[in-house]
Amino acid sequence: MHLNKFTKTAISLSLALSLLSPVTAYAANEWTMQSPGVYQMLDGSSLSGVVARGIDLSHYQGNVDWDKVAADDVQFIIHGTRYKGQIDPVIRKNLTEANKRGIKLGVYIYSYAMTVAQAEAEADFVLDIIKDYPISYPVAFDVEDANTQGKLPKDELTAIIKTFCNKVEAAGYYPILYANDYWIANKLDMNALKKYDIWVARYNVKHSYPNPVMWQATSTGKVNGIKANVDIDFQYKSFADKIPADTWRTIAGKRYYYKDYNMVKDSWVHDSKNSYYMDSNGTAKTGWYSSNNAIYYLDPSDNGAAKKGWYKENNSWYYLDNNDGKMQTNWFVDGNKRYYADKEGKMQTGWLVDGKNTYFLAQSGAMVTGWVNDNNSWYYMDNNGKMLTGWVDSGNQRYYMDSNGKMMTGWTDIGNAKYFLTQSGALARGWLNDSGTWYYMDNNGKMMTGWVNDKNTWYFMDNSGKMQTGWINDGKNKYFLTDSGAMRTGWIKDNNDWYYIDKSGSTRTGWLNENNTWYYMDNNGKMVTGWIDLGNQRYFLSPSGAMKTGWINENNTWYYLNNSGAMSKGVININNTSYYLDENGKMLANTTVNVNGTEYNIDGSGVMTPVVANTTQTPESTTSAQTVADNSGQVYTKASVGPVAR
Repeated sequence: MHLNKFTKTAISLSLALSLLSPVTAYAANEWTMQSPGVYQMLDGSSLSGVVARGIDLSHYQGNVDWDKVAADDVQFIIHGTRYKGQIDPVIRKNLTEANKRGIKLGVYIYSYAMTVAQAEAEADFVLDIIKDYPISYPVAFDVEDANTQGKLPKDELTAIIKTFCNKVEAAGYYPILYANDYWIANKLDMNALKKYDIWVARYNVKHSYPNPVMWQATSTGKVNGIKANVDIDFQYKSFADKIPADTWRTIAGKRYYYKDYNMVKDSWVHDSKNSYYMDSNGTAKTGWYSSNNAIYYLDPSDNGAAKKGWYKENNSWYYLDNNDGKMQTNWFVDGNKRYYADKEGKMQTGWLVDGKNTYFLAQSGAMVTGWVNDNNSWYYMDNNGKMLTGWVDSGNQRYYMDSNGKMMTGWTDIGNAKYFLTQSGALARGWLNDSGTWYYMDNNGKMMTGWVNDKNTWYFMDNSGKMQTGWINDGKNKYFLTDSGAMRTGWIKDNNDWYYIDKSGSTRTGWLNENNTWYYMDNNGKMVTGWIDLGNQRYFLSPSGAMKTGWINENNTWYYLNNSGAMSKGVININNTSYYLDENGKMLANTTVNVNGTEYNIDGSGVMTPVVANTTQTPESTTSAQTVADNSGQVYTKASVGPVAR
C-alpha cells in the first residue's frame, strides 16, 4: 500500500521466514472466501468474522478492469488520494468506475504532516477530492513515515492525528487511523487516540492489535482485473452507522447535502426541518428562486433554507407556505385568518376587489369580517369577508349600506318606504324624535303615515310622517290630539270651548246624549250654550251645555221647555195650571189674553184665569188672541196658578 514497507518487513522478518513453506502450498487459494465471513489465510488457516473483503489501491496498480474486480469478491476499495504532492492521477476514474459496479468507496492519505497546520491542510486536500463521490467507507489517516513522523514525540504525533481526524469527522465522514502493529506498540499514544478506530497493517501474519475495524493482510494479493499486486483488506465491523447516507457536510466553508452518499445537485433537498435547492455545484441557492411554476425564497441567513411563513422585503410582506415554502398568491390562510397576495406575492392591505366582490384587509393583511371603519365611514363584511350592500342584520340590529357599501344614517328612502337610521346606523323602530318632531316607525322600520295605534292609543302622522297634535281632519272626521299626540275621547276644552270626542276619536256634532243629559255640538263640534234654533224648534242649553227642560228664567223672562227640550208657545198646562207663552216663548204676566174667543186674565205669576162674561161688553173690548197649543200640540184651556219661582 505504502511507500515505506521495508521497516515493517524487517520487524517481522523472522516471522515471515517461518511462514515461507506454507506460502507455496496455499498460494493458489490465499485470502479467498471459504464460506460467508470465513477466508483462507496464507498459512492455510481460516480467518473468521469477516464482514467484507476489499482492497486498497492507488496509481501503482495502473489500469484496472473494474468489471473483473467487482466479480472477484471485492466489496469495497480504500483509494489513495495523493501522488507527489498532487491528487492521485487515477483516483477520480477509479472511484467513478468502482461506484458504477456497486463497490463501496473509502480513501486514505499517506501523511507527511509534521504540524497540526499541515495535518489540517491534508484534511482539506482529501475532503476537496471526496466531496464529489459517494464515500460510504472510512477516510484513513496513514501515519507510518519513518523519516518524518517517525521522529516526532508521541504528543506531537497525537495532535497531528487528532487535527486531521477531527476535521474529517466535522465534515460528516468517518475517520480512522491506519497503522501497523509496530507503530501501534511503539510510536502512538493509543490511550490518547482511543477515540479512533484502527485499520491495522500486518502482512501475511494475523495482527496482534486487538479489535481493529479492518486488517490490511497482504501487499502481494492478487485480484482479477488488476495486473500488479494489490493490498487485500478484511473488514471486521459494519460502517453503516458510522457514515449517514443522508446528511449535510460543510467542506472548505461550503455546505453540501448528500443523499444515499451522493452529493445532491440541481435538485431539491428536504431534511428533517427545511427544504433547499442545490445548484449544479451542490451548494444551496439563495434568494428568490422559481421552480416548476412555483416561487420560493431561499433564505441566505439560514444557509438557503426555503423560507416558510411570513417574509418582509422592501416594505412588502410575502407568505411562503408553511408546508413546502411556495410563495402564495391570491387568497391563502394562515392561523385561521385569510390573506390576499397579488401575482408578485405581495400581501395586500385595504380595499380589494376580487371578481364581483369587495373585501377589506387590515394593516396586518388579515381579511376583515364584521364592521370596518375606513375614513370615518362604516362598512360591513360578511363571514366570507365580502362587503355587503343593502340591508344588513348584526347584533339584533338592522343597518342599511348604500351601493358603495357605506353605512347610511338619517332619513333614507328605500323602495317605496322611508326609514330612519340612527347615528350608530341602527334602524329606528317605534317612536323617533328627530329635531324635536316625533315620528313612528313600524316593526320593519318603515315610517308610518295616517293613523297609528301604539299600546292601544291612537296617533296621527301626516304625509311627511310627523306626529300631529291639536285638531286634525283626516278627510272624514275631526279629531283632537294632545300635546303627546294621543287621540282624546270624551269631553275636552280647547280655547274655552268644549268638544266631545266619541270612542272612535271622532268629534261629535249635533245632539249628544251623555249620561242621560243632552248637549248640542255645532258643525265644528263646539258645545253650544244658550238659545239654539233647530228644525223650527228652539232649545235652551245651560252654561254647562246641558239641554234644559221645564221652566227657565232667562234675562228675567220665563220660558218653558218641554220634555224634548223644545221651547213651548201658546197655552200650556202644568200641574193643572195654565200659562200663556207668546210667539217668542216668553211667559205673559199681568195681562189678559183671548184664546179661542175666551178671555183670560194672567196674573203676575203667569197663571191664566178666565174672565166672567159681561153682557154689556162689546166685541172690541175682548182680547184678540186665539186658542194656541204648545209645541206638543196640546191645547191648554184651563187656567191655573202660574209658575213658581225656580
